[in-house]
Amino acid sequence: MGAMIAAAVDDISTAWWALLFPGLAIAVTAVAFNLAGDWLRVRTDPTVRWSR
Repeated sequence: MGAMIAAAVDDISTAWWALLFPGLAIAVTAVAFNLAGDWLRVRTDPTVRWSR
């Protein structure tokens, strides 16, 4: 996806969607992995589990 963004930078004024949607896909993927990591830590870390 990074290559798609790099290729679309030259055409940002005429085809903005070619830059927007791959960028959003990268951002959504990063947020999803971050939330999954936080959930996994809460589920597996005994110090966090017992502090509630």
